Parts: sequence; structure tokens; C-alpha cells
Amino acid sequence: MDKLDTVICKLERLKDKYPELLKPVSFECNHGWYFILDALLYAIEWRNRQLELEGKSKIEIVQIKEKFGGLRFYYDGQDQFIAGAVSVAEHLSETTCDMCGAPGKIRNGGKWIVTRCDFHYLED
Repeated sequence: MDKLDTVICKLERLKDKYPELLKPVSFECNHGWYFILDALLYAIEWRNRQLELEGKSKIEIVQIKEKFGGLRFYYDGQDQFIAGAVSVAEHLSETTCDMCGAPGKIRNGGKWIVTRCDFHYLED
């Protein structure tokens, strides 16, 4: 198994954990944000249960990707709780290495802007 297979497998575990949320969604980011995404998806799943009990529309995830070195999380639905949770996750990604999850910072990675720890920035 090569590096890319490992990355895909780790993020695909989230699809097993949150199948209802992630059916049509693909990940366009590295596995270093796994724990940020796991916490965010847990919060969305919890909030969706509340919304369902209240007879309101659930939040539907549209896209999860990296852009300008940070996590970008797109969804359909209006909810202040989810908006806050997404904002926290996106901000956390800007200080978390997208390759390993260690503390990192936004850097110019050559062709792209990335968030990397010192090790992965130098390795690139």
C-alpha cells in the first residue's frame, strides 16, 4: 500500500462512521485534518438528530476540500450551530498540518498555499 492509499483509507473511515452524512461526498484534502473533520461530522450528526426531532430540515454536506491552505466545508441548510462549528473547524485547519495533524502554519508550498508542520514543509 502506498502513501496515497493510506490517505484515502483514513478519510474513507469517516464514510463508514458517518454514512448518512457522507454518501455523495468525496474528500479533496489530506488526512492530517482527520480529527478536525471527525469532530465536525460528529457535531453535525448530533445537530441533525435535534433538527429532525424539531421537524426541521437536516444539514446536507455538499463538499469537503482544501483551498488556500485551509479546510473548506460546504453544506446546504441554515443553522447557527453548524455555521459556528464549521467556522471553528476551518480556523483549526489553518494551524494544523494537513499531512499529519501536528501543529502547522500556512505556507507557500510552491504551486499551492498549504498548511504544514516544519517536517512536512521541508519534505515537500
